Amino acid sequence: MNLKKFIVTILILCNCLVVNVKAADTIPTSNVYKEGIYHIKDELNDGTTAELISENSFACILIVNDNGATQIFKQFGDYHEKINIGNVSKNSTIVVIGDGELAINFHN
Repeated sequence: MNLKKFIVTILILCNCLVVNVKAADTIPTSNVYKEGIYHIKDELNDGTTAELISENSFACILIVNDNGATQIFKQFGDYHEKINIGNVSKNSTIVVIGDGELAINFHN
């Protein structure tokens, strides 16, 4: 009798603990960029800025628009140096070069 109660209890617990897991619809993106190539899927508005957030480091940012033309090329050398990127069109590419980390802030 005890074995039967134990098995029933285990089965009930297993059914209660089964949870449907659904993957997230959107992939969260970080606003801190290290060396690499990043493809922008959405248009960024005029208030977008880039800032060097690593001390004693160097970084360059290159933004190529969807037509293949260079939109911005900037070398960062000073810690917390900030520039206004402006409007970045949809399907643009951001290239970060160097050992520094850049924070790209998207303002509404």
